Amino acid sequence: MDFNLFKKIIDESVKYNLFSIRLSFRGEAFLNKHIFDMIKYAKDKGIKEISTLTHGGFLDEEKFQRLID
Repeated sequence: MDFNLFKKIIDESVKYNLFSIRLSFRGEAFLNKHIFDMIKYAKDKGIKEISTLTHGGFLDEEKFQRLID
């Protein structure tokens, strides 16, 4: 998903007290080059729970640290 479209969806959704989102359906969420920006944007907008599904193959120590941060 285009990052600007994602931001528009989040901006609109938080008006209705969106609590949680899942950043995947079928496919590997960490193939998206903006995934960390998407997570941060959603958290900064007040979304409490952000989840995704992954097989973990694209994650390394640095990426795990970014998720924790």
